[in-house]
Amino acid sequence: MPESFNEKMARYVPRAQQHNKVPHVAIRKEVLKQRRPASIKKKKDQNVSLNNKSLYFITLYDQYKKLLPFTNKDYSDIKVCPQFHSLLVQKPHLFKKKITKRKWSISDIDNKSDHPIWNLPLQQNDLTPTVSQEVAVGASLFKTAQKAVNIHTEKTFNELSELCEYGLSDNYYIFENLVGHLSKEMNKINPQEDLRIMIKTSLYFNMILIKTLHRSESKGRSISSVKEDGIYQGEVMQRTGSNWAEAYLQSY
Repeated sequence: MPESFNEKMARYVPRAQQHNKVPHVAIRKEVLKQRRPASIKKKKDQNVSLNNKSLYFITLYDQYKKLLPFTNKDYSDIKVCPQFHSLLVQKPHLFKKKITKRKWSISDIDNKSDHPIWNLPLQQNDLTPTVSQEVAVGASLFKTAQKAVNIHTEKTFNELSELCEYGLSDNYYIFENLVGHLSKEMNKINPQEDLRIMIKTSLYFNMILIKTLHRSESKGRSISSVKEDGIYQGEVMQRTGSNWAEAYLQSY
């Protein structure tokens, strides 16, 4: 019997050193009880002429910029990036975004397994302990969540630095596999399994984390007024054959 894509992903061993492990988060099964939406056709004026490697880098960088406002520390920015120097030159507006810190909060909830913030780890190189585990033994909820967001943002920056130096990262190889295989197999497996695979990747996990953080803002702008879903995210979904999942992402 031919090896399934799930089996390939299960035995997948990154070719680069693992710097940015993706947190575990459960699928919201109740959202999937609705009929699986059809793929959304891309608008003609939204074509992105980037190869997969550049698309991954610029999407991850855009996500890094969107995570920064929710940290309580000052982080470095990409100043020298030999592997993607042309992108820095061609798109200076993206790499010079002004960062304004935002106030946000988090409340206790019954079901923590499908909430990205509750499942963020508190270690750079491990997936445990998580915010949920630390709060369960008496740690302060917001202080722990803030620390976890800081760590996740720093890990994202570290991966960007690795991409700038080598042009590759472990999570990029997984994305490459998604583009090469998952987009061809999407209609052969069920939506729950599709999402389980996708949310194991850095770009898709960051999509739901950023949405959740925007919804957690203490006051001010609502999620609808924040342009967090850009053209690059749309292109990622298009190339992985997963733009049908937009309705699911909106549940966060």
